[in-house]
Amino acid sequence: MSKNRTLASVKTLEQIKEEFSGVKIACDPSLVLRRADEEIRDQKGEQATSSESFIFKAMTLCEFDNGVLLTTAVPEQYKTLAINMSCNLQKEFSCQSSAEKALVEVVTINYIRTLDIQRRINNYLEKGSITDIGVKFLNVMSKELDRATRHYIQAVEALKTFKQPATNLKINANTAVVGQNQLIQTVNKEFPPT
Repeated sequence: MSKNRTLASVKTLEQIKEEFSGVKIACDPSLVLRRADEEIRDQKGEQATSSESFIFKAMTLCEFDNGVLLTTAVPEQYKTLAINMSCNLQKEFSCQSSAEKALVEVVTINYIRTLDIQRRINNYLEKGSITDIGVKFLNVMSKELDRATRHYIQAVEALKTFKQPATNLKINANTAVVGQNQLIQTVNKEFPPT
């Protein structure tokens, strides 16, 4: 009899997979939303928004509307600007897809990086005295400012590229010059049947 019980409890891999298909991990959006709702009801108005709370995690599901994660990536004094800039850029570029909205956040973060680095440079220069260590600091900050500016410009250009309509090109010629040093040539050869 014990052999029959063992055989009866043996499951196929598909059956095991089916049983586990409904198991959710702690960061699954549907589970997070349920737990956030419970947290709100349990706290009776006292909403904890630490990054560990389910309320915070639920807020991240609306990142492109509220910028909660964006604000964790910028210094305190720039948080309001970051959210406002992100929303304005989404409107300006008529962003619909998540990829476009994510790129807007990259633009915003890099713009704020340029502001913050420039602020640091200005704060040092306002002291009125420059030391050897200060020269090294300014050298590093200047490179970081250049890098942040480049990242900002590249992200804006990428966003513009995203928003450009696709170009269909049909060439009805044997030879066409498309751009500088770019040549498209077609050869129509007819071979006799073998």
